[in-house]
Amino acid sequence: MKKSIRFFFIMLLSISLFQISCTKEDDKAVVLPTVSTNSVTNIAPTTVTTGGVISDNVEITARGVCYSSSNQNPSLEDDDGFTTDGTGDGSFVSNPSGLLNGTTYYIRAYATNTIGTAYGNMVTCKTVQ
Repeated sequence: MKKSIRFFFIMLLSISLFQISCTKEDDKAVVLPTVSTNSVTNIAPTTVTTGGVISDNVEITARGVCYSSSNQNPSLEDDDGFTTDGTGDGSFVSNPSGLLNGTTYYIRAYATNTIGTAYGNMVTCKTVQ
């Protein structure tokens, strides 16, 4: 009888240790990423340089910037314009092109993960005439 009680406690301890060792950092709840939009530089008649920073360490499946000359909160759904600039978190550079000269654009960085898409702050620029 003593052997079966000892065996039972050893098995219970083993199962508990196994469950603890199987808990990973990946088991954290996935949240929308935190995104900020970089200021605009290298403004030309039909192109600009911008980008963003994704500060959360979450699995980013797409990132870039959305831009519009009419919507002050551009998004991927607007169909005005967007770039695709890779995956992953951290800083990235984006170069929207095909813009109209002498036009004001509203630009926001975006990042997509398994939960959805988050957007950064809006910045504006006016392309060179």
